[in-house]
Amino acid sequence: RMVLKGHITAEQAERAKQLDTVVVAQPLVTTQDNYVMEAVRQDMELVLNEADVEDGGLTIYTTLDLELQTVAEAAMEHRLSEVERLPGYSHMRKAKFDATWDGTSQPTRLPYLQGALVAIDNNTGGILSVVGGRSFLHSRFNRALQGNRPIGSTIKPFIYAAAFQHRLLPGTLVEDAPM
Repeated sequence: RMVLKGHITAEQAERAKQLDTVVVAQPLVTTQDNYVMEAVRQDMELVLNEADVEDGGLTIYTTLDLELQTVAEAAMEHRLSEVERLPGYSHMRKAKFDATWDGTSQPTRLPYLQGALVAIDNNTGGILSVVGGRSFLHSRFNRALQGNRPIGSTIKPFIYAAAFQHRLLPGTLVEDAPM
């Protein structure tokens, strides 16, 4: 059939018929259960139908930086562990939770300190890293992408930067009357 369609020559077909058939084992599938891969999977389901997702064989390109992702996850865990070791910290520590967790159940509420991080490439707007919490095994809730919270104090550095650029100091009185 390939000869008839012009994909290969008759000579190539004859050589191929003489070769032994070799069965190649399927590659082992490694799961990447984490917050960022779950976000990619959810986005994939928005643009593809279920059959395309289930059949696999897709190549998906993202702006994610695997090295930065690894560093971000480690940094989050390191810093939150430091906070849990501070004098006067009275809540459950992740290490204690890990020691008592059965390894299978999904707690409805995590009693230990959580965090979230999204790193964005300012030049392209591409997402480089997403950390949605300390343990995807404990909770699949992605605090970075699903935790809709008001921006609150996160805007303050931008306000202060603009004020400093206009030579206003923290002690400067600013009248807030209507203009």
